[in-house]
Amino acid sequence: MNDNPDTLLDELHEHEQPLSGDDVMAEAGRKVMLRQLIQIVESQSGVIAGEDPEAVHDMRVATRRIRSTFRLLERYYKPKIAASFERRLKELARMLGAVRDHDVLLEQVSGYRGTLQQDDSQRQALDALIERIGQERAVARYHLLKLLEKKRYHHFIQAFATFTTTPKDGARKINDSGVEPIQVRHALPPLIYAHLAAVRAYDDILSEATDEQLHALRIEFKRLRYASTLFDEVLGSQIKDFNKELAAFQNQLGRMQDMVTAKATITGLLPELPADSGEGLQPYLESLSLEQESLRGDIGAMWKKFNSKPVMGKLGGAVAAL
Repeated sequence: MNDNPDTLLDELHEHEQPLSGDDVMAEAGRKVMLRQLIQIVESQSGVIAGEDPEAVHDMRVATRRIRSTFRLLERYYKPKIAASFERRLKELARMLGAVRDHDVLLEQVSGYRGTLQQDDSQRQALDALIERIGQERAVARYHLLKLLEKKRYHHFIQAFATFTTTPKDGARKINDSGVEPIQVRHALPPLIYAHLAAVRAYDDILSEATDEQLHALRIEFKRLRYASTLFDEVLGSQIKDFNKELAAFQNQLGRMQDMVTAKATITGLLPELPADSGEGLQPYLESLSLEQESLRGDIGAMWKKFNSKPVMGKLGGAVAAL
């Protein structure tokens, strides 16, 4: 594979293929991960330029999807192969996440500041906070760019490009003497329903769930969403409606977690801000808590709708198409 991003993209696009229900799972996963690798390479120039925060977001999402695909399909790949890629993906995800988290927090704080009319003490405290977050973001971005310059990153991209374009590379050997459910139409339905079961297990604790438990539920929703969206082209048309419901719940939990993260980050930064910043930032911290509680108040109704027969029927219909 060529090391030039544009040439590499052309080569990767040439290997793109549609998914099929008859694909064995290892090859279906390879096709899915190839698409995410293309997104990483496409986003790279935007990340380096630093003009559009969405480039970091897109690259981070693609990295997460690759890691999730390996997690979903771990039994179909040789452990050493998957682990070697996972190390590099984890490092990249951590660097991208540090920049992205600061972007999200800057957007939140700046948006709140824009709603203030006259309170100079609040504005001054928020300005100091925004400046400090910006400084931390600059450090995180520096480390990300240094990673993207390193030979090990480029070697990873080249190795992963070879892996995603070479059939059977890194796949576990199939036992020819036995009958195993290794095709997508055999193995995907139980995989999806296993992740649905992990989500629905929260039913008994949801009303009293802690922030940590709600964050864990968000992760389970995310894994279910990856299982249903990464392979949506081989599922029935109703999967799009199911995924909309899935995304709505995951996004609600995500916004709640943003509030938790923002409060923790700001509290941690207080010792580094001017002495009077704590009082000036208190109204903002209180607004985050109020927004979090408001979002939490919607969870019960959303949970009931998500687990309703109409929504579950959409999933059932989509899976039946296999």
